Amino acid sequence: MQRILVIENDTAISIGLKAALELDDFEVISGLNTVGKFQTANPDQIDFIILDVNQPGKNRNELVNEIKIKFADSPMLLIAGGGDQINKAECLKLGAEDFLLKPFSLDELIIRLNTILRGTKRKPMNTDLFNSPTSIS
Repeated sequence: MQRILVIENDTAISIGLKAALELDDFEVISGLNTVGKFQTANPDQIDFIILDVNQPGKNRNELVNEIKIKFADSPMLLIAGGGDQINKAECLKLGAEDFLLKPFSLDELIIRLNTILRGTKRKPMNTDLFNSPTSIS
């Protein structure tokens, strides 16, 4: 079972995300909706991060950088409120694998999450095939 860290400052959204993800067989660590609480999570036990970039008292760029440093091996999907002045390109530049604007469909979030997780599990390509001598007759 994969573990998802949800950092969301809206309690209703956090509860909804937790319920939907658990129905899809993910283990969810949530309730980390205030700045700094994410630091109590063990990076070795987190497979994916869902982060609301609108955390009170914290600059968005600093927050994303702190999380990327601590959870360097965990892909991240950022979410933001519809009135927020942020765009997908900015989020991708910050190091997120994807971005959703509120309101969003839970189905879409889970599909994106699964797609990203599938991509992170791909095995490296065998480059020996390209380095072996070949002959053309």
